[in-house]
Amino acid sequence: MKNNHIMRHLRALSVCAFSLLLAACQQDQEGLPVAQEQAAVPVRIGFTLATTGGQDAAATRVGTDQAGSEWESYIDIAGGDFRFLLFDAGTDVYLTSFTPQSVTPAGQGPRGWEYYVEGELDRPYEDFKLVVLANWTGYPQDLEGRTIEDICTSPSSGFAYSGAEPFIPSATKRIPLYGVKTVTATLRPDLSTDLGTVDLLRAMCKVEVKCSAEGFTLTGVKLHRYAAAGMCAPTGVYSNTETDWEADEKIHMPTADVVRDDGVLSLQPSGNNAFVVYMPEIDNTADTYSYIEVTLLNAEGGAVSLKGDPYIFFKEYDDETHTPTDGTDFDLIRNHWYSYDITAVDDGQLAFEYRVLEWNRADSQIGWYPEEGTGEDALMAAWPSEYSSDPIPEAQPNFTDATVGDKEAVFCYLLYPRYENTQHTALEDNSAFAGFYFHLEEPEGAIWEAELTNTEDFRLNENGPYDSDGDGVQDTRCAARGRARSKPYQIQVRANHAWTEPRYDGDDQYWDNNTAWGNDIEESGRCRNIYTDLRIRISIDGGQTWNYLDINKADSGIEHYLWGRRRFAGGDKYIRIWQLKAEEDERSLFQLVTKLADNWGIHDFWNPNVNANYFND
Repeated sequence: MKNNHIMRHLRALSVCAFSLLLAACQQDQEGLPVAQEQAAVPVRIGFTLATTGGQDAAATRVGTDQAGSEWESYIDIAGGDFRFLLFDAGTDVYLTSFTPQSVTPAGQGPRGWEYYVEGELDRPYEDFKLVVLANWTGYPQDLEGRTIEDICTSPSSGFAYSGAEPFIPSATKRIPLYGVKTVTATLRPDLSTDLGTVDLLRAMCKVEVKCSAEGFTLTGVKLHRYAAAGMCAPTGVYSNTETDWEADEKIHMPTADVVRDDGVLSLQPSGNNAFVVYMPEIDNTADTYSYIEVTLLNAEGGAVSLKGDPYIFFKEYDDETHTPTDGTDFDLIRNHWYSYDITAVDDGQLAFEYRVLEWNRADSQIGWYPEEGTGEDALMAAWPSEYSSDPIPEAQPNFTDATVGDKEAVFCYLLYPRYENTQHTALEDNSAFAGFYFHLEEPEGAIWEAELTNTEDFRLNENGPYDSDGDGVQDTRCAARGRARSKPYQIQVRANHAWTEPRYDGDDQYWDNNTAWGNDIEESGRCRNIYTDLRIRISIDGGQTWNYLDINKADSGIEHYLWGRRRFAGGDKYIRIWQLKAEEDERSLFQLVTKLADNWGIHDFWNPNVNANYFND
């Protein structure tokens, strides 16, 4: 119903904006028509407006009439709260204004929800810049002779911001938008020319704090220090929104007199134990910093007393100690979404994850990988072997050689029970693990999650401790989820079911009795099917859109195992890990896995030319 409501308004906008200008001709002495000057012949153009929503790109759209976060991209199309201006591409001086004849929903595009704008220009301009302004509190007047920079930096292009009532987008509270595109297409009167896409930037940033810590309720969030004014347009973005902004995310810093150093903004509840506020960008690298204060209740409804400094700062944080790093303060920049998730309250100490997301290009870097052919695209590596001469944690992950490290990861198998010694003469009642390093440094703000396709027989060691150097102290935490950072994460895959159990002959113990689970899979012939695929997915829009990473590509410039040209068993987007039955007479892991590979054809999964459908699903 709401979409139909939008369409009725949009169709009502289809009005004629220009009348044709007739060319004036004069007769020469021979009676032939000669042009007095170049005819001003109208030309038809069209272009796309694109702005990606903060939480749901499909619902957060230009022209939406829905409430909540979906107003983040709202433009009052029916009310004409926009301007389309043309400037000379060489001088940046104003040429003319463009009034559209229609604005039509174009559906979901690569940059989010899109709308198509159509109409006529009074003549075929050449090499111009198309500037889009929307939701401005005051549009520039007396445009003759003015440049794009003049309009973007003029004090009249600013907006006031009151901290008395938190700014939450709505039909009456709209976020100013700005975009520009340089057009070099040749306009012709005999056809309609599509000018491409104009990306729009919001003039505010979004700050969100949520609490996913079990047993705790977030009851209040305050942001200390904000700007009481902002500018509708950024500085330096005068040619193309996307390329100019990507090259240098220029902050249009408010003047010092509008910064409220002692001002406090109360964030508003947004559902799901979360609070949010929208605010102008602000310099956060001065002597006084912006910071967040939270109020929590425990499971019994009592107030939580936070130890130490009970604040969250806009700084880089150590992933293990959850403490801020000095000198890493970052500005609060327009069109960015600063998301903080309180994941634990450990003895009164906050632990949280944070993401800095670029609002307008949430999907543009998904699928990013480092330069191929250098080994840097090998995002997975086996843990260094505990028997190596360079033990954990001093050993560095080897992302260029997949033949080194713990053999469970190298050969892609698990045992339960596992061998307790290198001679393979004794077993212990515990699951081995396939341990991997995972490294994702970019794009900034990305979050990742590891997942298994078979959770009945396998599990991830999620946030579990591990004794990394064998000194009896569990000093490393494994992870199944995290954010892009320079330091690699450690991932463990374990088996859920024991295949055999001990038989006792006096004090002697023999591991030759199948468990009920072991009997079932052997009798049913499902031995080869006890495997899981380890996949890693990435999101840079806060978890709304996910893409699977190429973690196991073939022929990528690294050393591979002798069975094939792939890093580990599996396919480009997954690593396949089997559970095998430990046999007491095996004297080496290679002997064990090779025997099973000959019987099951497991080695085929290292060869990208065999069963290609497995590797590309």
